[in-house]
Amino acid sequence: MNLWTPILAGSLLLQALLFSALSAQPHPRGLVTAAELPEIRARLTRAPYQAWYAQLLAEGQALPEQPPAGTDLYERAFRAGELATLYLLTEEPVWADQAFNWIEGVLTDSLYKDPTGFGLTRAMALQQLAVCYDFCYEGWTSRQRKQAQAALWEGLTSVHATMGFAANYSLASNWMGVRYGAVALAS
Repeated sequence: MNLWTPILAGSLLLQALLFSALSAQPHPRGLVTAAELPEIRARLTRAPYQAWYAQLLAEGQALPEQPPAGTDLYERAFRAGELATLYLLTEEPVWADQAFNWIEGVLTDSLYKDPTGFGLTRAMALQQLAVCYDFCYEGWTSRQRKQAQAALWEGLTSVHATMGFAANYSLASNWMGVRYGAVALAS
């Protein structure tokens, strides 16, 4: 037995324990927790949150149920994140459904699935998918969750492994902040 065997075994055990503890927590559990939601929702009735919420709601209501053909990956992903936020704040199923409609195209988009290029785009899409999954978990069907989980795993492992041929791989690069931030959130 070499020196690294017990270190690796201990690391794997620690990761398994942390993962099982986190996975037992109710959604949302990434950017906010379920315990914080009552206070967040209460703040929406007073300034300055009230104006922000009214604007977010108006933007959500103005969006079509499905993204129009030709809508680029960035817009689909960010709009899905906004719709997921509306579900989180209101618990109205229509917002979870609409968020899935908008993020579903991201799950199969060739830019998101191509590990050789567009690293920042892939990391951004991974980040927004993670937000949608966490915020809409309770509002999505089992099929929707499984579809999102598969795309999260695929994106997480791909973005963690490579940012594409044109990436700046310097640890001081802002690319790495986007990359590892998305990977951490998706984890």
